[in-house]
Amino acid sequence: MKRPRKTRQGNKILVVMPRQKFVGLVGEIPERYRGVFKFASKKAYLRAAALVTQARLVITHSHLSPRANYFILQSRARGIPTLLLVDGPLEWSNSYLNPSLRKTNPFFRGYLMEPLIHDAILAVSVAQAGYLAFRNPDRDISFMTYENKRLSSVRQAAPSASRWQFLITTAKTPYFNDTEKNNLIHLLRQLTAALEQGGYSYVFRIFDEALQEALSPQDNLLQGSFEEVLQQVECVIGTPSSVLLQSMASDKPVGTLIYRDSPLFYQSGWLVGDLYNLDATLASMISREDTRMDFQTYCLEQNLSQEDFFTVMDRLLKQQPRREKTTESLQTLRFENSILHSLLESPLNFNPGYYFYRIKRRFFRS
Repeated sequence: MKRPRKTRQGNKILVVMPRQKFVGLVGEIPERYRGVFKFASKKAYLRAAALVTQARLVITHSHLSPRANYFILQSRARGIPTLLLVDGPLEWSNSYLNPSLRKTNPFFRGYLMEPLIHDAILAVSVAQAGYLAFRNPDRDISFMTYENKRLSSVRQAAPSASRWQFLITTAKTPYFNDTEKNNLIHLLRQLTAALEQGGYSYVFRIFDEALQEALSPQDNLLQGSFEEVLQQVECVIGTPSSVLLQSMASDKPVGTLIYRDSPLFYQSGWLVGDLYNLDATLASMISREDTRMDFQTYCLEQNLSQEDFFTVMDRLLKQQPRREKTTESLQTLRFENSILHSLLESPLNFNPGYYFYRIKRRFFRS
């Protein structure tokens, strides 16, 4: 098999994402890295070959984006190291059942983070890195962790007087079929009934229109950041998502809504489902039951790394990872082909010859 052609490495770290998003994930760029990072939009994929030759390392954060992954394919062809920056926790249904995975790459037939085509992965926790390594065997990938500032920044937030005792929130896409939607609506109705019966004050932060219509929440805080909302409540109950980790990092009692048969990648101190005594659960949360808060702290430490991103970069750049790729699994090759196929079909890729070929096939098919 043809080996990657040797390319003289540049001295930049090419980051294929907006600078603001990158800083939001890893923190402000320290002085020793001033001028080292070069940022490019994934929309510039047609210039990927020229851009990666200026780099000693190429970083992306999107596993499925064909345009971002084209930078990775161009880097690998030239032996330039690549890094995937995982931007949040994994959620089972989102990884394995979410139909929108096909919207990003309609020719992809795998799962989120499976397969991985980068040389190195920076995960948000040791637990996440271990699972991704387990699901991507025999790939010779370096797995490391970093402190995700978006998830952990609320740890330093100053305490303030709470306006509500409970916040009820969901992921922006909290269900993937009607059964899950109906189960969630049923559970949320039971929960609000228990909150009202117990005399607890509560507020919603729910973006899904079907849930809004079904629940008709009187107070639904959609404006402002989640960090701002978090400072106004004592406890948080929600569907599995990054905001639950943020709430745990802010030392709030956190309950996870259980409304579907999906494994949990991480646990909170409380589980909230219709098979449980909701009155006892709410009382335990508002009292900040010691043993459960201790367990929640333990779970948080397992699921949020505290290693500084730029310290990891210091170590990674000294290693200068470069792999001569000669073989790939059938799964990986299919993923790479789906990337190229998606780009070829993209309306942003204007290729007159290819369009004439498609028209000819459509109208002159025998």
